[in-house]
Amino acid sequence: MGSHNAKAVEYIATEFTRLPATFIGNRIFVQPVTSDDVQLTFYTDTGGGGMFIEPATVHRLGLPVMSTEGESIASESVVFPAFHPDASIPCGRYSDQLAVVAAPYRDTDVMRWDGFLGQSWFADRVWKFDYLQRQLAYRTDLGWEIRDHMCPLGFKTDDAGKRPTAFPRITAMIDGETRDFLLDTGAMVQLTAAAQASAVLADGPPIRGTSFVTHSLFEVWRTRHPDWRVVENADAYGGEAMIQVPVVHLAGYGVGPVWFTRRSDANFHEYLSQWMDQRVDGALGGSVFQYFAMVVDYPRARAYFSTTGSFGLND
Repeated sequence: MGSHNAKAVEYIATEFTRLPATFIGNRIFVQPVTSDDVQLTFYTDTGGGGMFIEPATVHRLGLPVMSTEGESIASESVVFPAFHPDASIPCGRYSDQLAVVAAPYRDTDVMRWDGFLGQSWFADRVWKFDYLQRQLAYRTDLGWEIRDHMCPLGFKTDDAGKRPTAFPRITAMIDGETRDFLLDTGAMVQLTAAAQASAVLADGPPIRGTSFVTHSLFEVWRTRHPDWRVVENADAYGGEAMIQVPVVHLAGYGVGPVWFTRRSDANFHEYLSQWMDQRVDGALGGSVFQYFAMVVDYPRARAYFSTTGSFGLND
């Protein structure tokens, strides 16, 4: 058993390809360096859309732009730049192109983005999100099965059994009830000045990782638990409130406290749920994942969690 555990630890440490990543406020940025020694910054988000790069960055790098005429709009894209082998990131599993799009939102005061890598970048790979050691790594197949603290994931499939999207659904227990959420490493909140100045939210940057919950469930929690901390007008986007949940039960662990930001029911019950296999009541993001190292196995639709960074593996 001892040699098996040693082999497992060595495997998990060496067989993943570590990426040049920076964690800020429990959000994850990758910062590859091009072959021309230009460092780029991409925001990563398992719960976001596709893959894009800023037009200004395309111009700065002198990348050739490809144009495609669609039914209603023309689109532009570029091939992933060439990166230094020791400071590289992979292209998408099924595409080597980045759409050329001006980001509707970039937190330039905290970290300027050159681009965005969403669900299609993460699709069909195995990822290690280590919030404890602030590391991001990947591999194409896990090879072994992790033994403990596994949580099944749900993905939308078509009639042929293929996934048209790669938004992972994950289950957690909160307040004695099992709920479905989007696994959303990119979930973030920009605090209002008043919220940032409050004692309960003062520790951390003004833009930080969060989790989301629907308006209706937020109000259920608030009514049931008047002792749970609530900060009104906490989110600069829409003036939404935030609530601090004492404990979230996930994959056999109970961790907390965890901040959730309120969002309209329609955001999740109507819009996002159409891209998922079941209806979700919000999203789990950095405010809960900060307590873990987690391995997300997209091909096998499983996620594994550790509060120490060590995983037990089966042959």
